[in-house]
Amino acid sequence: MKLILFGTSRFAIPSFEALKRSRHNISMVVTQPDRRGGRHLRIIESPVKRWANENNYTLYQPQNDLEIRAILERFKADLFVVIGYGKILPPDIIDIPKYYSINIHPSLLPKYRGAAPINWAIINGERETGVTIFRLSSKMDAGEIILQRRIEINPDDTNLTLDKRLSEIGADMLIEALKKIEDNQIDFKPQDDRLATYAPKLKKEDGLIDWSKDSKRIYNLIRGTQGWPGAFTFYKGKRLKIFKVEIVDREECKERIVPGEVVDIKKDDGIIIKTGRGYLSILNLQIEAKKRMSAQQFILGSSLKVGDILGQ
Repeated sequence: MKLILFGTSRFAIPSFEALKRSRHNISMVVTQPDRRGGRHLRIIESPVKRWANENNYTLYQPQNDLEIRAILERFKADLFVVIGYGKILPPDIIDIPKYYSINIHPSLLPKYRGAAPINWAIINGERETGVTIFRLSSKMDAGEIILQRRIEINPDDTNLTLDKRLSEIGADMLIEALKKIEDNQIDFKPQDDRLATYAPKLKKEDGLIDWSKDSKRIYNLIRGTQGWPGAFTFYKGKRLKIFKVEIVDREECKERIVPGEVVDIKKDDGIIIKTGRGYLSILNLQIEAKKRMSAQQFILGSSLKVGDILGQ
């Protein structure tokens, strides 16, 4: 089949690699325009743009939908494959190809429709998730399901490790889905909108740790916000990013201790913090204006002591 690929994030790369190895023809790759980011506002190219250039595919970065519609129509594609594109395509775009447009979404739709399904599945403590391939419709992530596969979320998974695993599963599923489309063997399954939940794009403040929550919820927040926005608290007015913690099995102290309070400092076991229910050991962190470091390194170079309270 003659395909046009839409993608921006690294989640799309394994699927696009699978298509490159297949007998299908990639006519063009569409990705979001370059953006500026980082401390020096450098121009940042999307992972998909780098991939397309490395593989010498025709690449297009439209500023708006009007700009690209005529170009897409000229290619007369059989199918549009949309993965991690980062923008909702309007009906007059998704209806252009001979068959239709499909999307790979990293959740068990209709659960976790939206931009950040992997993050929110971990933050919310889900035990399973999956990948759904569906036909695009005018409503976000609400189209008819073509294929769906579920997997367990491991207790130590982060959004980064789960993203990698799901992207690889999605690549295998995509080749299967294309064969079914060619053979006209698709059994489209409508989604039940009554079961829909949503996974909005994460904001910076979503990473703020509330130490009054129980240890498991904080642990899940830290696992689910790796990269962006990152889980963080404050220590003496400075932002303290926390990358890795462990739940500590420890008897409750009889004396009054508030959530966020440092109850123990051990070079081998990290910084033990009281939560709303239970304790966490901080193992890897980064104080504002410093590099990321282990808890042991932080202990040696800071004035942190038992009784200090994080979050202030």
